[in-house]
Amino acid sequence: AESPDVSECRDLILASVVHACQDHSQRVRYYATESLFNVVKVMPALAVQHFFILFEILRSLYADVDVDVRSGAELLDKKLKEVIVG
Repeated sequence: AESPDVSECRDLILASVVHACQDHSQRVRYYATESLFNVVKVMPALAVQHFFILFEILRSLYADVDVDVRSGAELLDKKLKEVIVG
């Protein structure tokens, strides 16, 4: 079984990356999107557990003014579908 500390760290990692996805800097949002992709890839159970939060963030990333952020959102969307649908 996983210790409570590990679970708390996972939630903190996700919260930090989600927060960065809402940053004012386009560059920060792009790298946060890339980081979120990696979090979903490495911790798929966390993505399932927090699906609705990730869905809302993904929705906002798709509407971003920066083309690179939207491109990253597409990759994140594919990875999230992979994890959720199987």
